[in-house]
Amino acid sequence: MEDYRSAIADYGRVIELEPKNAVAYHARGRARAAAREYGLAAEDYTQALELDPGMAAALADRGAAFGQMGEHDQAIQDLDRSLALDPGLAIAYYARGLAYGSKGEYDKASRDLNRAVELDPSLNNQGQALTVQAHVGSLDALNGSRMQNEPVLG
Repeated sequence: MEDYRSAIADYGRVIELEPKNAVAYHARGRARAAAREYGLAAEDYTQALELDPGMAAALADRGAAFGQMGEHDQAIQDLDRSLALDPGLAIAYYARGLAYGSKGEYDKASRDLNRAVELDPSLNNQGQALTVQAHVGSLDALNGSRMQNEPVLG
């Protein structure tokens, strides 16, 4: 946590020197998200987007932060916009899959998580995706129905 605090302070100094530096706001947002300060991270991503509205990664990160705060509809909205700007952004599919899973939209969650892994196979090792996969499987068993024949992750 100490490393994140140092990074947050360092990016804060960069922002003081260059208040129109969208990349610095985005980077500080990522450090804040890593420190689990999702509300502050979302504020930094918003500032980055005000300075550079086409920053797909900042939209994806803000969407992920909204998802962490339980604001799944807002998360999906940002992630949709992010993917419209950059359809190859695997982490946006991953975060949107988690948001859909949290809303109980498991078919959409499965589709997005599979797409994320297709684009970036390292995401197959992410613990949260496996949690969603387990959740889908347990609901499937409880409901006595089959979701999809394909696995949630690759």
